[in-house]
Amino acid sequence: MPSTCIQAQKKKKTQQKVQIRQVSKELQNAQPFKDPVMFVLYSGHSSQLLCALIQESKQNISDEYATDGVRCALESFEVSANGTALSMLRVIFFLLLSKDASMRKKLCEVQITWFLPTLCPHKACVFYENLEGSVIPKWVRDETLGLLEFEDVLRDSYLNS
Repeated sequence: MPSTCIQAQKKKKTQQKVQIRQVSKELQNAQPFKDPVMFVLYSGHSSQLLCALIQESKQNISDEYATDGVRCALESFEVSANGTALSMLRVIFFLLLSKDASMRKKLCEVQITWFLPTLCPHKACVFYENLEGSVIPKWVRDETLGLLEFEDVLRDSYLNS
């Protein structure tokens, strides 16, 4: 047997001994999700992504509407992955998304994480119209709807779009 074959066999044996690394829970749970909006709405492990998207959206809105009042209002949306409840993160994200054209476009055109495909532009168009036209105004008017009910309305709107 040539020496290269022996070396290849030894290399193969050492490669087999390498332990498989544990994939993060976020990646394990991302498989059934078709796009980032679905991941944000249905995953229990989307806090990190939500915080990053909220920060980016706040910056986009601050740049687009460069007034002191807007900056002051955006400061009230301080979030952290460990300190802010997931339902609150979702609500803040969708409130900001309704006013952030750059983020709405990005979700349809850019793959924000390597494990989630982009949002379908047709689905996005209907969802964004529902979000701004009926979902948020209805929630703002009806003081009896809490955060969890608002999340349910968001999910229904997403599924129906």
